[in-house]
Amino acid sequence: MYKTSIKIKPAFFQAVVDGKKPFEIRENDRNFESGDVIRLREYMGIKYYPKCKKCDCCKVVDNLDKEGVAYTESDAIDTCGKDRESCYSYEKELYSGRTCDIKIKEIFDIGFLLADYVAFTFDVLQVNDKV
Repeated sequence: MYKTSIKIKPAFFQAVVDGKKPFEIRENDRNFESGDVIRLREYMGIKYYPKCKKCDCCKVVDNLDKEGVAYTESDAIDTCGKDRESCYSYEKELYSGRTCDIKIKEIFDIGFLLADYVAFTFDVLQVNDKV
């Protein structure tokens, strides 16, 4: 079982899977330790939806999300749920579904370069490449 999961961009995810990237540099907000098993989740970015026409409470966004993908009006159909409490309902984090479990080997404190950051080496345990 893994301790936590962390986001990783597609190019870096593929480099880990291919064995070209045997280390990570991360903020140590999860108190990483040698022996920890971490799940890397391939992160595709955030999808931004247009302003809701029913309640008109959120700012209008450009017709492109941050990743440059155009949205359509149909994307906004279900964004006006009763449980919505803030404009964050107009954002959705996107993941490919690909994961990679790694086991931390060694940890190096790099606080002298980046405060509260560590670098660690790892072994790849398992890759779920199904999308």
